[in-house]
Amino acid sequence: RVISKEYIDKQLKAGIISQAKVNQEFYNDFDAAVEGAVFTHEIEKSIQEGRIKDFAIADVPVSMFMDIGINAKTGCTSIFFVQFLPDESVRFVDYMEDSDQPAVYYVNKIKQWMHDNSCTWGKCYLPHDSMQRDKIECNTYAKRYVELGMEVEVIPRIEKKSYAIEFTRQKFRNYYIHKTKCSRAIQALREYNWDTMGKTHWANHACDAFLAVGQYLNLEKRKPKFSPIMRQSPLARGSAF
Repeated sequence: RVISKEYIDKQLKAGIISQAKVNQEFYNDFDAAVEGAVFTHEIEKSIQEGRIKDFAIADVPVSMFMDIGINAKTGCTSIFFVQFLPDESVRFVDYMEDSDQPAVYYVNKIKQWMHDNSCTWGKCYLPHDSMQRDKIECNTYAKRYVELGMEVEVIPRIEKKSYAIEFTRQKFRNYYIHKTKCSRAIQALREYNWDTMGKTHWANHACDAFLAVGQYLNLEKRKPKFSPIMRQSPLARGSAF
């Protein structure tokens, strides 16, 4: 109460301080987006509209959107579990990340998740650099995931990261993010900043996996130019356990 609401409103009106900073510093709102983050506006609006909340998994296939990290120092492998609903809403139902593990480890994690949640399989969407060779298993990441029973589609390289961000912003109004299961990813989105983009930062891999969803939705509009699919039924080869 040392600082009055009138004083705060005056600072806001003058443009001296942002609403995000006010929420954090004066109202102790630890859910507020970090000032200067790329998706500050989108996160705040999603919270206001009730699109960041806990919800049940719908009875539609679950796809995985991944960004591949090598180790904890350079960045974790990040995985979003995503559902595309008939009403065009997109549900981020869960998120996981880990590091210093081979492809078979992540495939086993995905299969266990699918089993535990009794979900129908969708595709596994990998980034363009998944066509590079995995130093641990001496194969490309994409081919290794196919060998392990995943139906893989590679998201092609985008010319500029700003394009992927714009695609994501356009679709954000349709995004629903599970507040509890995706809490780590939500924090990454809050901290995703222009200054740390392209550098070693813990939030980058999670956010790149998140951006891949917007890229995919944009590519879907431009078919048949979409990249070819590396098909392999997740059930054709049985479990990777």
